[in-house]
Amino acid sequence: MGLKQIILPQITALITSEKRLQKKRLLTEKKRQRKQMPHQVTFYHRVNDPYSHLLLKVLPDFRDRFGLAVEPVMLLLDMKEAYYPAPDMLERLALKDACDLADRYDIPFPRVDKPPAHQKSLLASRLLLSMAESTDPLETMIRVGDAFWLEDDDALQQLAASQPLLPEDRVLDQLRLNQQRLEKEGHYLSGMLHYGGEWYWGLDRLGHLERRLLDLGLSAEDQTLRYSHPVNAFPTLPVEQKAPPGTVLDFFFSFRSPYSYLAIERACKLADCYGVDLTIKPVLPMVMRGMKVPAAKRMYIVHDTKREAVQAGIPFGRIFDPVGPGTERAFSLFRHAREKGKERAYILSVARGAWSEGIDLSTDTGLRRCVERIGLDWQTCRPQLRDESWREMAESNRREMFALGSWGVPTFRLGETVVWGQDRFWVLEDRLRRITHD
Repeated sequence: MGLKQIILPQITALITSEKRLQKKRLLTEKKRQRKQMPHQVTFYHRVNDPYSHLLLKVLPDFRDRFGLAVEPVMLLLDMKEAYYPAPDMLERLALKDACDLADRYDIPFPRVDKPPAHQKSLLASRLLLSMAESTDPLETMIRVGDAFWLEDDDALQQLAASQPLLPEDRVLDQLRLNQQRLEKEGHYLSGMLHYGGEWYWGLDRLGHLERRLLDLGLSAEDQTLRYSHPVNAFPTLPVEQKAPPGTVLDFFFSFRSPYSYLAIERACKLADCYGVDLTIKPVLPMVMRGMKVPAAKRMYIVHDTKREAVQAGIPFGRIFDPVGPGTERAFSLFRHAREKGKERAYILSVARGAWSEGIDLSTDTGLRRCVERIGLDWQTCRPQLRDESWREMAESNRREMFALGSWGVPTFRLGETVVWGQDRFWVLEDRLRRITHD
């Protein structure tokens, strides 16, 4: 084993260490107390981002419950291609996904195919910056956001007529400065909360902040975790509650995606629970498809995956990034593992090796360890490494995934339902329950 194979997993284990995180939080809290500062949360909001609006709708209650000081920061309306490689697909997928989130949290949100026009987005941004000094900025933002998403032109015009609006060029300058501030702080997404040096995205990660604030002793009268998404157990169901025969769950997976790794076991358990045929469809990672992933995005994904893994009880943190040869070699043995009836065990073994055990998949030693522990014969596997036919399979899977309106992994398809993310099993389970009760 080379020095690189020894050192890199140790570094990533340190970076993602729970002990290190708790120490950092303790120092942050002591610094806040020493300076007699309030519990300050910065909310980075983009007016035409549905996730921003859904988070906004619950923020006043969240703020009051924990006694927070919330600073709203408005962002540019256009998504940067470096961070959003397929903005058109994201826009459509996000709107459908936002409706599922809204239903789950009982938040009114219109079912629309696309956000309102750019000029309305700009008008709403001008309104929000012009009304920034209002008595309760969050409530003002909700009023503007509701009118914007419902395309209530009368309400928007009444708000615009109620006070002088800042000039458009001044507003755009301020939005650019705010965007630079977000990136300087180390992030790129809208719908983000920044508290005590950590980032929390939308309703999906609000539960992590909620748990942190409860640990600090805030909201002593209400210890309820309202925003923690369930870690699905998927118990064994009787035959009459299983899905109809032939029901298929497609799972688009990448060996280089830590979120794909988090999804493997739960996808298998969900399929077994409901008697669904699970079809695993590996695709090449974005960076091996010509897409760039900026450093800020990579670092956030690592830290976010860690806390999601801790919540789900999945080991994560000793990492040896399989990008390049590691991914290609893992791909080359996938078809053989499937022919031997071990495709599930194979992707879990390989992904766990890369993301929690620091195994270098680009070496024979590393890959051999992953295949032999699931009962595959290395001497039979080794010749398969020269087989390049997997590239055609990977490209076919990518085209199929793109045709569904998704470009990233993990993506799931269940009938007409398409969801993106390891935190969307509740959507899939809800659809399966409906199928079994039809």
